[in-house]
Amino acid sequence: MAYTATILAWGLIEFEDSYDGSGDLNKTRELIKWFSDYFVKSHTSKFELYVQVRQWRLKTYLLYLSFVIWKRVLPLKLKYIC
Repeated sequence: MAYTATILAWGLIEFEDSYDGSGDLNKTRELIKWFSDYFVKSHTSKFELYVQVRQWRLKTYLLYLSFVIWKRVLPLKLKYIC
């Protein structure tokens, strides 16, 4: 969730005019505020933070690897004419 909030905020900083032109500027600001409120409320005291932990399964791990490893999905068999 922190990654999503960061990318959304970064996109808003970089492309604020585009968000404004499409009419999504206020919606995006409200969403970023929701993220920040969530993170603030997760910190209930100085040394206490509530988080959600997910159990990793093989299927989830393989899906994760498919995004991490950058390679061609299918080998291309093209003949190059030089």
